Amino acid sequence: MEAGETTWSVLAQVKDREQVERDVLPLFPEGRARFLRFAPEEPFEPRPEERVIAFLDDTDLALLWPRATGGGWTVGVLPHPGLLRASASLGVAPDLEEAVREIAADPRPAPIDVLTCNGRVVFESVVVGDTSALAPRVWADANWRERLTHLGKSLSGVLRLQLRPWKLTTKAERVLDTAALGIVVVEHRGASLLTRAYADDSTCDDGQLLALVLAPRSVVSLARYLVRATLRWGKGRTPPFVGVLRTAGLNIEGRGIVEYWIDGARASSERLEILVAPRTLSLLPGSRLERSPHGVATKESVRLAQLPLGEARAELIDAPLPFLPRASTEDFKELYQVLRSQAESSRSFVVLMVLSSLLATLGLFADSAPVIIGAMILAPLMGPIVSLGMGLARQDPKLMPQAARTLSWGLLVAVACAVGLTWITPLETINDEIAARLRPTLLDLGVAVISGVAAAYAHAREEVAKSLAGVAIAVALVPPLAVVGVGLGWASWTVFSGAALLFLTNLAGIVLAAGATFLTLGFAPFRRATRGLALSLVLVGVVGVPLALSFVRMVDAHRIVQQLDGLDVGHGRLEAVRVVADQPLRLRANVLTPVDLSSDAIDSIDAAIEAALGRAVDLELTVLHER
Repeated sequence: MEAGETTWSVLAQVKDREQVERDVLPLFPEGRARFLRFAPEEPFEPRPEERVIAFLDDTDLALLWPRATGGGWTVGVLPHPGLLRASASLGVAPDLEEAVREIAADPRPAPIDVLTCNGRVVFESVVVGDTSALAPRVWADANWRERLTHLGKSLSGVLRLQLRPWKLTTKAERVLDTAALGIVVVEHRGASLLTRAYADDSTCDDGQLLALVLAPRSVVSLARYLVRATLRWGKGRTPPFVGVLRTAGLNIEGRGIVEYWIDGARASSERLEILVAPRTLSLLPGSRLERSPHGVATKESVRLAQLPLGEARAELIDAPLPFLPRASTEDFKELYQVLRSQAESSRSFVVLMVLSSLLATLGLFADSAPVIIGAMILAPLMGPIVSLGMGLARQDPKLMPQAARTLSWGLLVAVACAVGLTWITPLETINDEIAARLRPTLLDLGVAVISGVAAAYAHAREEVAKSLAGVAIAVALVPPLAVVGVGLGWASWTVFSGAALLFLTNLAGIVLAAGATFLTLGFAPFRRATRGLALSLVLVGVVGVPLALSFVRMVDAHRIVQQLDGLDVGHGRLEAVRVVADQPLRLRANVLTPVDLSSDAIDSIDAAIEAALGRAVDLELTVLHER
């Protein structure tokens, strides 16, 4: 062997010597590789041209690493049956022949980082707390039955999860007090299956560690992620409840003694000091090892927007994970400013109420749907009603009475304007637009509930606020009040009561749905919200009784019309059948006939209709001659 030629010393346990001499040494150039017994306590200094090739398990390799970094060795790593944790982190080829070929083909070393935790070498990961929420990524190669089994096990334990307090201090002395289920720390993203999918720019030589902090805010958000990940929806996305840190060092403190796992081995300490020694080990790299094209990073990268801090942290610690999410402080602040301003009774509010009420009343008398729609858009009532929904959900002692006062003023203004305009208008006919607001049913309650959800969501999400105009059109607030005023102006109980029921339906449905939506979006604690929304639920139950009866009558009327329309009654065919009243049943219909009808013929038509329906009928019949 000529001086200066590269040689390889295969470092292995004595028990592995036979395998090394039989399977490993022949793979290197003849005469340039030798077996070297691994003895951590014995001194060994390789020659400058000599490369140390480790054929060791995880435990022995961890003992070798400090000597290799301190002595400036150039080291290669071969796949050993006991090398379970370090192989992925170091990019070791799983096939022995391939690994030797990669090492021998290019003897030039690459400097890589070394990660330690409390002085111990870390190859794969440091895990603190519960990180099972990241497990669906590990299931990626499992079949459907296995993945669904894993999903069932994960979901079964979600309700028992609790967040614990943690204090994290980065190398740049940034201190973060948060609450989390668990923390996983790796030297680079490829070191562990848990982190491989979450950071595409973390490498073995960038001088930084990668830490994922798992802090779901609710059972719903965690369960949604587990389902999506199991079904492979949103592949490659970081879970919305995970904070990501990239730093050269991280200290972790919990409450008292912290249990953690280094490469699967259990340990405990009051404090975890995790450090990266940048590019301190000279490694003969395999092709699977990802390296940075930019050198050692000099700036920390911290993405912590989803982690609970301050008041949110205090609420989540040592309590069962909330079923529904809780909104952030920033969301609360912005939304409350909007709702408080909408709950105030200002001059602009009164002016808009007067104008929209007058416009709605004129539109009713004119039987004009476009004018009434314009009044719906102009009316400012939706604002205080949604504010009342938030006030009830949070039992806010300021927002509730303020919104209720503003809403009361709006009702009085609307009814007064409608009554005054009715008194000076020489019309007293129930047209189609007025009649449409006299018989509310459960369908109107459904419209109110959906509109309440839409209104609350549009207030909470600035990007969809432009949809509020559509909500105002969908649920008519001012037109029923205008009809209430018309009924008072006419002294008609039928008109007044029908329109008042419709408005109460809209009010109760919107308040209940808005409060429930704010609860779902995390703007109200569950217990407080259930107490606050109980009143709205009672009101919905009260108005629901006449609405249900009205709905049953409507269904019955539709069934009668469907049964009779086009019916051959012997002397002609029925058309344009309408139910005028239900107690007693009164029908209005046309009969299309080619002959004149006598009184007896009309009586036979009446009898045919009663026979078809099985009950007595008061019939208003219009005879149309067919030629």
